[in-house]
Parts: sequence; structure tokens; C-alpha cells
Amino acid sequence: MNIIFHKEFLNEGDLMIKKNMSDFEWLNVHSKEYLDISQEWQPILHKFYSYEKLKSELGSLKSQKKKKSKGKSGKPGSYRNYLVRILFNYPKYFDVPAPMPDDYRNYFFINNLNKLTSFPNFKKFNNDNHSFPSATIHAFTKFAILSDEEQKQAIDTTQKEIDQLQEGITLNNLSPKPKVSLQQNRSSKSHTRDPSVREACLTNAGHKCEYNNKHTSFPYLHDTDIVQYTEGHHLIPVSVQDQFEYENGKKIPLDTIHNMVSLCATCHRAVHHAIYDVRGQMLAYLYLKKEKDLKKAHLNIHLQDLLNIYNIPQEVQDKILSQVQHDCSSIKPIF
Repeated sequence: MNIIFHKEFLNEGDLMIKKNMSDFEWLNVHSKEYLDISQEWQPILHKFYSYEKLKSELGSLKSQKKKKSKGKSGKPGSYRNYLVRILFNYPKYFDVPAPMPDDYRNYFFINNLNKLTSFPNFKKFNNDNHSFPSATIHAFTKFAILSDEEQKQAIDTTQKEIDQLQEGITLNNLSPKPKVSLQQNRSSKSHTRDPSVREACLTNAGHKCEYNNKHTSFPYLHDTDIVQYTEGHHLIPVSVQDQFEYENGKKIPLDTIHNMVSLCATCHRAVHHAIYDVRGQMLAYLYLKKEKDLKKAHLNIHLQDLLNIYNIPQEVQDKILSQVQHDCSSIKPIF
């Protein structure tokens, strides 16, 4: 993106923020502008609404279980409506074109949305509307940072809790649920992840990249705190879950904090898509860093086995293993 520097803009990091910002404009849900944006963003808005509706339904059921009166919440619909209004006003505040649906996970876009909450004109709009605009940005950020797979897993987990509560079964009365459950689809087995494991991993890491804690990313809202954006990565992929069993056949869960690292978005993609030399070095560094944690979880795996799981070629493995054997302290972040 080419950004032009003008006197009427203030430099705020990665983009230019308009110095003279107009008031946040209210859009009626029947206005042409509202309907145009709603149509353009319909797939994303529908997913966001459905996601929040399930969360709201679960909250209502939990309140009923505690004998606290709580009817259906209108928050999901309100969040959807306020998101459209925020999207409409967005170009007025930043020297960028109107956001497109494909940009909804773009880190510049998410970063800018969260910057809006600090602008005086937005604060006034937020106060006038009972904090729904800021709550919308908070909720949408938490939704957008999830991958398609993580969104589906979160929805499946929430729906399962709803079904259990509707049947009169509380989670506390259930036998401990396995960390990993299998779902059979048409072509292969997939392993669901517990979102709370990822949450605990990122929190324990202080929302820093565990490959290189000097790496920075965009800030985002985590509950009520602004933290650096990082992603959870299973060092041993959960796709090989069936290879890890106790002698009695009980599975050793791979979806555990002991097997997860917090990575910046660049490192997370690099460990999956970089050239083999880089991936191998990254895996070796992360393995040595997490080796004790893996053993605590009874995940006894050699570095060579881990490299094999990631299909690292033998010649690259030999070079890395020789380096580790000679001086493991020489395995350091390479970027």
C-alpha cells in the first residue's frame, strides 16, 4: 500500500491518521449506505453474528442454571449493526480506502480498529451509545484473529456446551472431558482443540513470540488489556495424536499447554511455510526450549522424530542434529 504523507495527517506508526476528524456518523439500518455495506460484507457479518449469538445463548443458559433471570440478549444483532456503522466511518479517520471483506483479518485493519477507540470523536460516539461501539470492536477483534478452523472449533465447543446445558447436564457433573476429541469427516480425522489451552499459552508467554521475544506485532484488545498479537502453535501437530498413547491405550493429549508455543504471525507462518533450512532451525530451537515441558506431559519425542513429522529432508536433519550434538547452545533464532 502506498501511503502519501500530507501536512494534514499525523504519523502514527504504520499509517497516517487524519488530523481533522469529523464526528462519527450514525447510519440508519434502512439507509442506502448501511444496506450497501451489509450486502458487501454479508458473509463476514453473518459469521460474526452467528458466533456471538451462540456465545450469548450459552451465557443465558448458564444464568438460568444458576437460577438468575436472563432472557435472550440483543447484543449479537447490535454488534452486527454497529460494525456496519464503524466500517462506514472507518475511511474518514485513516488515509486508506474503505475496508473490503477480504481485509477483515488483515493486521493493519485490526490494529486500526483498535486505535479508533482512543480517538476523542469515537469516545463521544461510544459514550452516546452505551459503549456498544467499543464492545463491538472488542468482540470483532477476538473473532477475526481466529482462523477458519479455530472459529469452527470454538463454535463446535460452544454448541456442545449448549446442548449439555439444555439436556440438564452441567459440565461439573461430567467425567473429565478429554483434551482431544476426534471428529470423523468425509475424508479424514480431525482433532478439535480446546480454546482455553491456546488462551493459557499466550497468557503465560506474556503475549510475546517465544521464538524471538523481540518480535513485535500489532496491539489488540485481550479482555480489557491491550497486548501484542500472537498465535498458538502446537509443536507436535495434533494431526499425529493417534501416535501418542499410554501402554493401556489411553491417549496422551497433544492439545496441552506443554505442547504449545506462542508465536508472532510471521514466525507461525514461517514454521509452516519457510524453506526447510529455516523451518528445521526453528523447530530445533523451539524443541530445545520446550523439551522439559514435553516430558512433563509424557510426550517423549526425539528432535529427529519431530523433524520427520514436519517432513524436513534428511540432509537438513543431519546438519541440524550434528549442530545440536556438538553445541546445542548454538541453536538460536535466525531472524
